[in-house]
Amino acid sequence: GEITAKELKVPDIDLDFSNESCSDVLRWMYEQYGENRVASIGKFGTNKTKGTIRDMCKVLGISLEEADRIAKSFDNYELDEIFSMINGDIPKENAALDAIKYVGLYSELFDYVKKLNGLPKSFGLHACGKIISTRNLDEFLPSCYDSTGVRFLQGDMHDIEEVGLVKVDILGLRTLDQEYDTLEMSNESKDFLDPKQNYNDKKVLDIFRNGDTVGIFQFSSHGMKQTLKKMNISGIDDLSIANALFRPGSMRYIDNFCKRRNGEESFEYLHPDLEPILKNTYGIIVFQEQLIEIGRLAKIHNPDLLRKATGKKNPKLLAQVKPELEEKLKKRGWTQNQFDTLWNQMLEFAKYSFNKSHAAAYAIIAYMTAKQKAYYPAEFYAGLCNSYIGKSSFVKDNADEKNTDLEDHGIKTVTGKEQWSTSTIDRILSNEKYIGRNITPKTHTPDFLIGKQEENQGQIDTVIIENSHQAIISQEMFEAVQNLKGNIKNKEMNINGICF
Repeated sequence: GEITAKELKVPDIDLDFSNESCSDVLRWMYEQYGENRVASIGKFGTNKTKGTIRDMCKVLGISLEEADRIAKSFDNYELDEIFSMINGDIPKENAALDAIKYVGLYSELFDYVKKLNGLPKSFGLHACGKIISTRNLDEFLPSCYDSTGVRFLQGDMHDIEEVGLVKVDILGLRTLDQEYDTLEMSNESKDFLDPKQNYNDKKVLDIFRNGDTVGIFQFSSHGMKQTLKKMNISGIDDLSIANALFRPGSMRYIDNFCKRRNGEESFEYLHPDLEPILKNTYGIIVFQEQLIEIGRLAKIHNPDLLRKATGKKNPKLLAQVKPELEEKLKKRGWTQNQFDTLWNQMLEFAKYSFNKSHAAAYAIIAYMTAKQKAYYPAEFYAGLCNSYIGKSSFVKDNADEKNTDLEDHGIKTVTGKEQWSTSTIDRILSNEKYIGRNITPKTHTPDFLIGKQEENQGQIDTVIIENSHQAIISQEMFEAVQNLKGNIKNKEMNINGICF
C-alpha cells in the first residue's frame, strides 16, 4: 500500500557555519522569524550500556576489576546488538564473543541492565538543535529556559518530530574559520572558493594523489593518505567515495575497490539487479542511498525503513523489514544464499554508513582546503594554526609530521630556543614566508609563531603563539611584543593576534 503521512518523516537539516558566524546566524534567525517561532530543543541524557553495567555491578557487589572487564567487552557494541546476536537475528562476530560470554555468566546483572539501558536520566539543552516554526511554538510544546536565558522546548528531537516540527542543526565547523582566514591572508576573492567551480585542477588533485593531506579536512589521517594514493583520485566523486569508504563498516573493501577500479581485480555482482545500483562503486555498498535503492528495486513498502533498520540495529524494525525484503527479492529470482549474503553485507556496512550528500559536501570542503594548500601553503598553515588557538594538542600531536610538511612546502622554520629579540624579529621579517617553532619571548616558550610578510612592506599579518602551559591571552605579553616594534628601524610590524 501507499506510505501514510505518519510514516513520512522530513529529514533533519544540518547547516555548517564557521564558529565565528554561528552567533550571527542565530541572531538573524530570531530577528527574521521572531522569538515566538524560534527556539532550541531539549535533549535527554540516557543510561548507556557501559555506564549501566558499572552502576549495577556496584549494586550487586561485583568487584570493580570484574565490572571493568565486563564493561570493556561492550566497547564496540550496544546491548541490543549483543542480544540480537544471541537470539540469532544477526550473525555473531568474533569481537563480540567476550560480551556474549558475560551475558551468560551474569544473567541477573543483565536482566537489570536490559531494563535500565536507554531510560532517561537527565534533561537539558541540545547543543546545536534549533526549531523554526510557521506558528507560535507554544501551540506545540511547553518551553523552559536555561541559566543564561536561552529558551528551549521541553522535548527532544523525537518529540518535536511527532508534533510535526523539523530540527535544524546549526553547527560550528572549525575548518570554515580556517578557510576564511586563509582566504583573507592570501588576498583572494571569494570566487577562489566558488562551489560551482570545476573540480579538476591537477595541482589540487595532486595534493590528494600524493597523500599530501596534513591539515586537510577529513583526509589527514595516515590510513586515509594510503587510501588516496591507492585510489589515484580523479575528481570530486572519488573524494566522496574515499570519504565514505574510510569508515569501520566499509574499510575492509578499500583494497577491493581500488583494484577493481584499476582493472586489477575482476568481480561479479551478487545478482544482476544490483548492477545499476552498485556500478559506480564496483559492486560494493558505499552510500546509504544505495540501501534505499535496493529497497526501491524490491518494491518494499517503505524503502527508507531499510536504512533505518540496518543502521540502528533496531530488532523491531529488522523483524519488520527483513521478511518483506526477502519475499520481494525472491520473487525477482534471488536465491536464499544470495539474499543472506546481501543482508549480512548490509548489516556490516550500516554500522558506520554514510549518506552520499554528506560525503559530497565534506569532499567539497576538503577540495577547497587542498586548493589553498596548493597555491598558498604559508597562508594555509597560518589559517590552520589560527583555527586551533587555545588547543595546544594540535602542536604536540604529530609535531614531526607537521614540521616535515612545512619543510616540504618551502616554509622556513627556526629550531632551538632563542630570545625573542630584535634580531629574531628581523629574521622573521627577512623571510618572505615564515613559521617559527620554539622561539622564546622572555620566560615564555611558545610552540608556534606564524608570520607572513607582505611584499616590500615588512609586515607580519598574523602571529599565533601556542603554549601548553598557558591557555589564556596575556595582555602583558601582547604589550611587550608591541613595544618591540620601536626597536625595529625602518620596518613596520602589525600583530593581529597572540595566544599563549
